[in-house]
Amino acid sequence: MDLEEKLKQSSDLYKTLKEIEEFCKRIWRVPFLSWFTSHDVSHSKEIIHLLGQILSPLENTPESLNDHELFILLASAYLHDIGMQYLKVEDISVDKLNSDEYEIIRKRHAEESYNIILKRVQESLHRDDFHPPEIEEEYLPVIAWVSKGHATEFFEETIHYFHENPATPLNRHVRGELLASLLLIADELDLQSKRVKFPETEKFNLSDFSYVHWFKHHYVDCVEIKNGNVSLTLKFPVNADEYKKLIKELIETKLKVQIDKVNPILRKTTSGLLHLNNVVNIQIKTDDTGTKRALTNGALKELKKMLKIEAPEKSLVTQKEDIIHRNIPRPTSIFTGRKDELCRFKEALGRSNLISIEGLGGIGKTEFAAQCIELYLQQNNVIWFDCSPDSKLDSLIDSCGYSDIL
Repeated sequence: MDLEEKLKQSSDLYKTLKEIEEFCKRIWRVPFLSWFTSHDVSHSKEIIHLLGQILSPLENTPESLNDHELFILLASAYLHDIGMQYLKVEDISVDKLNSDEYEIIRKRHAEESYNIILKRVQESLHRDDFHPPEIEEEYLPVIAWVSKGHATEFFEETIHYFHENPATPLNRHVRGELLASLLLIADELDLQSKRVKFPETEKFNLSDFSYVHWFKHHYVDCVEIKNGNVSLTLKFPVNADEYKKLIKELIETKLKVQIDKVNPILRKTTSGLLHLNNVVNIQIKTDDTGTKRALTNGALKELKKMLKIEAPEKSLVTQKEDIIHRNIPRPTSIFTGRKDELCRFKEALGRSNLISIEGLGGIGKTEFAAQCIELYLQQNNVIWFDCSPDSKLDSLIDSCGYSDIL
């Protein structure tokens, strides 16, 4: 389904979208963070192409996107990454870029995109060659939030915002939660190799961590979605046996997480018509043209660290366990039902010293815990930690400030 062609039925919105596209082309003429994979208009175009495949089950149904939703989604596809062109990253070294710094940039660019869109773009720019189009003001907050929500760090916040503040630009209902979910997963699915141009790396020294991301895209030959089923074709050079399954694992693990994140919202906001199969079909092939590069040794070592196959070199300094204190999550619109379990939790709260919430991954344990806190506990009496499977109880107690207990 060609979504831009579909928007032509609303000529004014289509005209504005084309102006947004031209504006983004000017913004991305010279990429600022060139050591990142492509985030320019070609990336936006591919997202729109993938969105057409994802949304095809809704075509000619009452759940299909209305003109306002379609415009907001397509405008967000073009604008969601423009914050990358205005980040100040003097404190981050290209050749030593690590996972923490990478996530900082991911988070900061989504925030900056949000801020730029809300300021109607003009106020954030100081260059004469940028002349952004006029966008109907009532669309701007929705576009800004949908764009912000494409970053995993802001997705739950975005869903909660739209749940509490249903979007009605120009007095028309818009499914903000659906649009944010669609942009997040389509952005994640844009893995194809055209996002990396290896000759560009001659201009700078990439870190091994960055190289993993470049090679991940380099090996993706095709991405396709049909009837909710995601299929990928990976193409590797000869003698890639040591890492081709690792690249496959890296890709399918992240995709499953993101698909599981958006599926409840896709179903809920489309009367159950839209969802994606979280079992991704991945085919591995060998390149016989000699155009696929071999993974570097440094990138292979970093890849194994990412997958926790090979532990990083031990430091002489004692490292704390991977336990992260963060703000208590708010329950989102995803959480429905569980009335019996909520009653059991309330009863146990008055008579138990320890309550364990257990279940398979993806069934909503975090959502349930957040709902219990919201209903039955004072938030200033709750400390929330994210723990890894390797976290130890004594490390958790130490993080709480009671290291002398054990």
